[in-house]
Amino acid sequence: MVATQTTDLGDLLSSDEVMNRLLSNPRLRRRAVLCVLPAVRAGLEWRFRRRDLEEWIQVQLESRLSSTS
Repeated sequence: MVATQTTDLGDLLSSDEVMNRLLSNPRLRRRAVLCVLPAVRAGLEWRFRRRDLEEWIQVQLESRLSSTS
């Protein structure tokens, strides 16, 4: 038996949704230029897991806070 990983389609974000989220915060906007997030192919489009994006944002904001302390 082969295990398969399923992802709820509601958990996948389009490139536009990711960009809107990253551009909504000035700190994230500067970091977004170097942003490399894991993505999955959904037909002809790339989709991003909401969980991966939120984790990346949390790390970026925490690293920014710790570097200003």
